[in-house]
Amino acid sequence: MRQGHRLRTLTVAILAYIAASILESVGTSLVLELVHPDPRLATVLGMIVGLATMVLSGYVAALIRQGAARVLAGIIFTVVVVLFVTVPDSAPLWYGLTFLIAGPAAALAGGWLNLIRRAHHPI
Repeated sequence: MRQGHRLRTLTVAILAYIAASILESVGTSLVLELVHPDPRLATVLGMIVGLATMVLSGYVAALIRQGAARVLAGIIFTVVVVLFVTVPDSAPLWYGLTFLIAGPAAALAGGWLNLIRRAHHPI
């Protein structure tokens, strides 16, 4: 029974990561299309959209399954490390380091926001 619980939590976290990635891609494309910023500003806007989607995905993951936001944070950390190792020059170093630290923190913040909501408005 406990192994099934872990598998369901992992599944929710993986689906939340996939949804966040899609939403981040679409959101970034829309923002860049509307604003037409210079490349440096485009990178910052992409980071803002990315972190916002991670907060949202952490919130939704925790809404579906308690503990899923923590697993999502681990997935985000792992993916960023893998990208650092396999594609080191794909983005500026500050961008990668920001996502390495703030990415998992954003997912945890979304889970924390869901926890606060549950405490104030239990279902």
